[in-house]
Amino acid sequence: MPVLFSYLDNLCQVMKEHGELTKQPEHMTRMFYALEMFCENLNERLTPYLPAVVDRLLSIFVSPVSVKVRELAISALNSAGKYRTNYHDILSICVHISILTSF
Repeated sequence: MPVLFSYLDNLCQVMKEHGELTKQPEHMTRMFYALEMFCENLNERLTPYLPAVVDRLLSIFVSPVSVKVRELAISALNSAGKYRTNYHDILSICVHISILTSF
């Protein structure tokens, strides 16, 4: 998990410094996939990590990111939020933000 957190932190930092990436690195999709699988396979054992995961994923929405990155973040939030009902509210807000800022 620390490796995924580190990567998400670095991703957000790069996007804040350089703006939207014109070309997403190939490993970005793989990292989000790994994060989703981690969240889905841990089930209830994800609970101690959940606030950190959600905080990092939400930070993506305040960065100038592409629609693809937002889709990946929403999908990861969905995987993480399956075990907490209040995170579904957060997910719907993120979808709204993505729709409003993608034009």
